[in-house]
Amino acid sequence: MCPARHRASGEIARARDVFLVIGVIERAGGTLYCTALFIDPDGTLLGKHRKLMPTAMERLIWGFGDGSTCP
Repeated sequence: MCPARHRASGEIARARDVFLVIGVIERAGGTLYCTALFIDPDGTLLGKHRKLMPTAMERLIWGFGDGSTCP
C-alpha cells in the first residue's frame, strides 16, 4: 500500500478508535492481487490477506494467492 495512504488510513482508525478492513488492488512485480488490509485502532497495519482463488473472468487479470498471507 502507498505509504501516504497507509498513514491516512491509520489516522482514520486512530481518530475513530476502530479497526479497519480495506480492500485494495496490490501489485507485486507484474502480478495483481485482490488484497484485504487489516488496520487496528492504533493505526498499525496488522496484516494482509490475498484472495486465494480468483473466480471466473478474474483469472484473466488477477494472480492466485498462495496462502502465505493468511494469519
